[in-house]
Amino acid sequence: RTYVDVMDAMECAVGKLLRGTGEVPERDGLRDTPKRVARALVFAGKGYEDTAKRALGGALFVEEELVHADGEIVMVRDITFFSTCESNLLPFYGRCHVAYIPKDGTIAGLSKFARIVEVFARRLQRQQKLTDEVAQAIFGEVKPHGVAVVIQGHHMVDGSDAPLRTTSAALGSLLPSNGDYWDEFCALMQLQGLYGTIPEPGFTAVFQKSPSTPMFTYVEPESLPFKIAKCLCGKLSNGNENGKHSNGHAQGNGNCNGREEMSPAGTSVSGEALRRHDLGAWRKDEHNISEMEEAVRVLIQGMGDDPSREGLRNTPSQYVQNLLKGTEGYEVSLENLASTLKGHEEAENVPQHPGPVVYLGVNVMSQCEHHLLPFYGRAHIALAPSPGMRHLSQVQVEQVVEAFSRRLQVQERLTRELAIAFSSLSRSAGVMVVVEAYHMCMVARGVQQKSSMTLTLATSGSYDEHKNRTVFLSHIAASRR
Repeated sequence: RTYVDVMDAMECAVGKLLRGTGEVPERDGLRDTPKRVARALVFAGKGYEDTAKRALGGALFVEEELVHADGEIVMVRDITFFSTCESNLLPFYGRCHVAYIPKDGTIAGLSKFARIVEVFARRLQRQQKLTDEVAQAIFGEVKPHGVAVVIQGHHMVDGSDAPLRTTSAALGSLLPSNGDYWDEFCALMQLQGLYGTIPEPGFTAVFQKSPSTPMFTYVEPESLPFKIAKCLCGKLSNGNENGKHSNGHAQGNGNCNGREEMSPAGTSVSGEALRRHDLGAWRKDEHNISEMEEAVRVLIQGMGDDPSREGLRNTPSQYVQNLLKGTEGYEVSLENLASTLKGHEEAENVPQHPGPVVYLGVNVMSQCEHHLLPFYGRAHIALAPSPGMRHLSQVQVEQVVEAFSRRLQVQERLTRELAIAFSSLSRSAGVMVVVEAYHMCMVARGVQQKSSMTLTLATSGSYDEHKNRTVFLSHIAASRR
């Protein structure tokens, strides 16, 4: 098949996946997603078209001074790689370290090691398999006395950053069974500050960071003027809860959901999907799931691999399960969330307190609608006090964040939707939502910026004032000291 045929089939497959979640591929924001995803997956599989021999390009040189050298190790550290996990089609990335002992004075151009790593990383992989293949390729093409490879990789689990995994592979005189050379190699790795231990070939070492704990606190007032309130529609309110704005919606102390484009379940961009008859049943329909799994097989074939091979047979099912779980927020509306609080207004009213109620570090796990890749991070919410304000427990706040996060999203819209939801549910005088997130599309696509973070904020009511925003942002910063 031609490149055009492959791209057409892959774009059609992505459209089936979008429809399978209950979404509308023709809407703004998703219209070009099939093309973006197809191109990205083809790029992620470009290693299938290359070989280690071609990557090396004959860049082997004989150094006379090394011909009679006795087992002196050459190491190339911190080769950055980006790959795609064969079990879930999510990106993983990290650093590769290569060491070899030249034989008969033959050395390789140092840049060629990075090219060999790239050849095997740009395929559907497991980290240990990637480590083994890089070691075998260098051993076969450079023909050294021995070779050792260590890879440190960050993987995605349920849309969040997973523990750092370290894998190794060794051949020839660098095998651990040869003792001294392996110990010397490990010492060289420690020389540059490798964190943790190097596992022997075939084993994986895992380093888990301590997760930060979400925080819920009352904040003492810092001369915050909560007198001027603004509705989400942008009009100033006069504090009269029974008043009306010119567009016909009810105004209040920053509580009104007055934007005309708002639907009870969120914004109009996902409204059609949310209005689908019995969306939950559609997403669980066996025929729909089967169609989605077949679409994943088409994507794997388009990347250049065989979906029937060992290691990929269960990938379509796993990917579809992850996608449906990551978009289950479509089955929850703002009305659903509000109904869980009915009958608890009296018991849940916030006791009289002069300062805002703050929730820090609430987990956010969502999916970028442009690339179908996760973004994850933390949300921080501040609710300005008002008479009759409803208290939201930490669990309820997490449920709201999850309901709007588990959809195909862009971070800017997610932040605004959360502000609207918390304003409606809490009846507060003002809301501020700050979301900090890492985007996997920044890691696995084009720019490959693994450390870049995106910060967005949305406000209503008293938090439309810059002074109040600054105080809350300072509070977030102070909580990290």
